[in-house]
Amino acid sequence: MKFDFFKRFIRKEREASLTAKAPAKGAVSLAGGQVAAEKIAATVKEPALFRATGDAYRALVAPLNTEKAAALASQGKYVFSVDTSVNKVTVKKAVEKVYGVKVRSVNLLNYGGKAVSYGRYRGQRRDWRKAIVTLAKGQRLDLYKSV
Repeated sequence: MKFDFFKRFIRKEREASLTAKAPAKGAVSLAGGQVAAEKIAATVKEPALFRATGDAYRALVAPLNTEKAAALASQGKYVFSVDTSVNKVTVKKAVEKVYGVKVRSVNLLNYGGKAVSYGRYRGQRRDWRKAIVTLAKGQRLDLYKSV
């Protein structure tokens, strides 16, 4: 969700360049010479991986690779760092899409950013969110081979 602000401008530029072209044969022209939204959407190509998984890669930031997470993996629980704006349902759908496993439950934990100082400047690290995902019986992920 970090770069959504910039994606708006890229999307607007892409749509503007598409509407500036002459309408294709059979396209419905709207007021102002714009091509119908369906034709614009059909011409904009998304990467195949993004089309297949949707927002799953935005929801899951990374799997957490710690000793405690590796110990939980033996119980069928896997730990991920997730975006701060997602909920349990979104995390469940994202893990099922990306890894192709059946999720039984999701627990979310919020962490506040740690106060830090760099010389005379004080600041704060960003807040983050952790998800503990419990898989259904017989399901496994190979995330912690090296720990």
